[in-house]
Amino acid sequence: MGFNTVDFVHKYICDHYIANTKPLNNSEIIIEEFSEVDIDELLKLGENAFRDKRSRFLMARIKQSEKCLVVKDNNGLIVGYGLSISGSINLILGPIVAPDYQTAIILIDKLSSKHQGKLRIDVPSGNNEFMMLLEKNGFVNVNQPLIMVMNAVNMPSRNNTLFGIAAQVFG
Repeated sequence: MGFNTVDFVHKYICDHYIANTKPLNNSEIIIEEFSEVDIDELLKLGENAFRDKRSRFLMARIKQSEKCLVVKDNNGLIVGYGLSISGSINLILGPIVAPDYQTAIILIDKLSSKHQGKLRIDVPSGNNEFMMLLEKNGFVNVNQPLIMVMNAVNMPSRNNTLFGIAAQVFG
């Protein structure tokens, strides 16, 4: 049918989240609740991270979210964001877009705090340091589903700011 396996996703589940006892502290950033005034910057970050314009999808996920957090630098510019979505079994973490894995894990900690129950995050390949920190926080890699694309042999290149996808079904 023209589909080729080009990569895979790391499916992580956490039954009991272990908050980071030594929080990664980055005084260069501020994490706050999403506000409608942030939407244009957030959509642009998403477009750059995915290498595709997914504005309608991302706005719908924000409306579904339990939490939507943005990361701002010292100049007030949005440099990352993260969402948590209540699923039937798990709190789904993603998408997670951040300038580096330390900021991404801070977002995970903020999105996971106070949640009583299971967590899930689907992590794209190439985020080894991030995945090691997830495992220290109680996440377990339970599956590595394939990514297949039509009429291509490689995954489209990205800018290395995507640490968690929305869900396997959405990418």
